[in-house]
Amino acid sequence: IDEIRELRDAVRTAPFSSPYKVYIVDEAHMLTKEAANALLKTLEEPPSHVIFILATTDPEKLPATIVSRCQKVIFQSPDVATISKHLLYVAQEEGKDITEETATLVAEHGKGSYRDALGVLEQIFATSVKKIAHESVLLFLGVADQDVLLELLRSVCAKDTTTLLATFDTLLASHSTVLRAYDDTTELVRRGLLMRIGQGNNEKLSEFDTRLSSLAKEYPLFFGSKTILELLSKRHLITVSESSGLVAFQAIIVGLFEDKIS
Repeated sequence: IDEIRELRDAVRTAPFSSPYKVYIVDEAHMLTKEAANALLKTLEEPPSHVIFILATTDPEKLPATIVSRCQKVIFQSPDVATISKHLLYVAQEEGKDITEETATLVAEHGKGSYRDALGVLEQIFATSVKKIAHESVLLFLGVADQDVLLELLRSVCAKDTTTLLATFDTLLASHSTVLRAYDDTTELVRRGLLMRIGQGNNEKLSEFDTRLSSLAKEYPLFFGSKTILELLSKRHLITVSESSGLVAFQAIIVGLFEDKIS
């Protein structure tokens, strides 16, 4: 509340070199009730040269008295393609050579955040030469090779327990992050199901998606929305321990299909 009082005093002075003074209150939902009440009068009748921006990731927690005095603007997270394009631009400006596939991988790792994606890219630049190999980025991020995960699904569809177990050995040897591998497997199941019912069709499918679409036609009948929900409901088991995460991953997959795999 003391900071809000200081802010109320500061807004009365005119700006030095700009028509406006802009105040950004980050995580505005964290304002205490007293602080919000202290700011209310200033928000209601701000000086003509002052603009307040209340940034929050949880607008529902803002007091109704504050919200009623604001213009609400909802910012959408950038999609993977947009972040990927920006990463390629940054790499070019920094004199680094990365492929579109690598940029997309890093963009996906950012989960809709420019800051997180650029942070990862900066770390990669710091440990790489001019030409950045996609394989080294996979290793750096702990991301399992998509072909390995596709082979895992293929072995389930073929009821091939030998290949299934061998695939898990490959995941272990690749030093992949187990949780990421689990999430990527769940995502492949989801994308495959959409392709199977015709919602994932695209005239310009990548080579990998073409193979996934072909495999989806071989999905057993028990593959469905309940499969995805079951994978999601058991995700917490992977996070219990990094050392036993792969064991849990294996148990979940085998448990889902133990009645169908010979």
